[in-house]
Formats: sequence, structure tokens, C-alpha cells
Amino acid sequence: QVLNKLEKHQMVEAGRDESRALKESAHSAGSWGDPSLSISAMNFPRKSLSQDESMMTGIQFGVSQSISLSNKYENYKEMLEAKSGAMKSQSEQVKRELQRSVWTMAIDQYRLVELKLLFQENLKWILDNLKVTKQLYSNGKVPQQAVLDIQIRKSEIESELNNKKYELS
Repeated sequence: QVLNKLEKHQMVEAGRDESRALKESAHSAGSWGDPSLSISAMNFPRKSLSQDESMMTGIQFGVSQSISLSNKYENYKEMLEAKSGAMKSQSEQVKRELQRSVWTMAIDQYRLVELKLLFQENLKWILDNLKVTKQLYSNGKVPQQAVLDIQIRKSEIESELNNKKYELS
């Protein structure tokens, strides 16, 4: 479930959105641009603006388009498309890094749970062993050092168990 949610992670989505935006801008960057329409008034008298007072008076209309003689616009379009692909790859890399982090955390959690269970079993065993050793000590069959060694080991296991519980939380 967590891995599926990574598809919608904001860092991954931001990279994809930026990639799409670059791809869309590549189309307009590769075009020659819009044609321009021009209207010019020629040789009109200053005072009357009448068309029939002087010769060569008239209105001129023009349409122009800038045409690239090189493949500059095509190269620019290809550059933006390549940059868009790079952004998409970068977004996928972010997703893979997030997936790796999720898997690392899951593996660490599994390992900690297993170690916690192992320490719990060890603690149970050492408590049983301590009970038996205390009985033997009270009967004079083992020295006090044996009891102290088992109690020290019990404290070490409890400490490790608490550490693993903390790491899990």
C-alpha cells in the first residue's frame, strides 16, 4: 500500500508536472511564431487627411512571417523535449529512492521485531535458569558467583530488549 501511494507523492507528481510543462512549452518554442498584420497610411496631407488631395496617397496592408533559415527552432524544440525527458527520469529516480527508503525501513522493522522476540525468549529462558540456580545456591550446590553471572546476563538482555523496543517505536 505504501509503495502504491508513492505514485501520488508530491515530489514525484511535481517532477512529472514539470516534465509535462516543459514538453508543452517545447511545441510553442519550436514554432515560427504568429504572422503579423500591418496597416500603413502613406502620403496623407497633415491638415485634412483626405485621400484625394495628393498623388500617391493610400493605405497599405501587409502580412509578414519570420521564417528561420536555420533549424534553430527545431533544435530548441528538441532541447526542451530532451529536458522534459530528463525531468521525467529525475521524477522516476525520486520515486525509486523513496521506494528504497520504504523497503529499508520495512526490513529494519522486520529485523527489530525478530530481535525483540529473540531477546524475549532469551529473557524467559534466563529467568527460568536464574530460578533453578537460586534453588541450587540455597542448597549449596553452586557458588554465589554463578547466580551473579546469570543476574548480570539477565540485566544485559533486559537492556537490549528495551533498546529494541525503543528502536521499534
